[in-house]
Amino acid sequence: MLDLRMPEMCNFFVKFYHDSSQGEKAAKEYLAHVDDMVELYVLEEGDVSFFVGGSLYRLEAGDVILSKPNEVHNCIQNSTGIHRHYCFWFSPLCTPLMTCFIEHEDGRGNLIRLGSEEKKELLSICEKIEKKTVEGDTISAFSCAVAMLELCRGGLAEEVPSHPLPSVLLTVIDRMNEDIGTVSSIEEICKEYFISHSTLLRMFRRYLGVSPHAYLEARRLAMARTYLKEGRSVSEVADLTGFADVSAFIRLFRSRFSMTPRQYKQLNSKTAE
Repeated sequence: MLDLRMPEMCNFFVKFYHDSSQGEKAAKEYLAHVDDMVELYVLEEGDVSFFVGGSLYRLEAGDVILSKPNEVHNCIQNSTGIHRHYCFWFSPLCTPLMTCFIEHEDGRGNLIRLGSEEKKELLSICEKIEKKTVEGDTISAFSCAVAMLELCRGGLAEEVPSHPLPSVLLTVIDRMNEDIGTVSSIEEICKEYFISHSTLLRMFRRYLGVSPHAYLEARRLAMARTYLKEGRSVSEVADLTGFADVSAFIRLFRSRFSMTPRQYKQLNSKTAE
């Protein structure tokens, strides 16, 4: 006799939106940002690239982009045209379902490219989640969300090559990712790697769809949230993430996350100031 028991799902939570517009949209660079949740972006149609985990991916219809909590990412609509997609945000606290999506190696496994039949199944599931949610059929919507995660989980092991980036751009990105606290400005980066500010700006815009300053800012905020969760003081976090002015750090944090660093720490760390 087999005994099947459901794992504890008390922390399961998902929110989503569906951009189903049939009208053409101008080419657009979305803001580089971080989330507290696990994000799954599903492309229905469009000429789209995605920068996440330090890598750039050119997407096909039915592709999924996985962004872990505090992983800097941004979508790039490469040309004028239709851009239809879903975005799902899952709570990372539901460990039975989300552990495999959170613990994958940094900078790898962000693009989930399923087979053609699995892509059709995935898009059908996304449609059902929306339909059942609108109808108020929570159980069916929940079941579809779990099915979506299971389908995507099967694609995590497949390594999909990222779009090649210039070596100097990769070096700068690695520098910002690994030593964020020692980077005081973009000008410092330019001097360190003997590259002009205008050239670096063109490379970031061309390949990543963001400015060097925007990426540096997103990386600082991502690390700041990590340190705040560890219980570090606001002033210490500002220093560790390269902010010379604590007040400027607090203003930027509040403008991005609608709360102060102290409030974020009180909500997310075991140690409150």
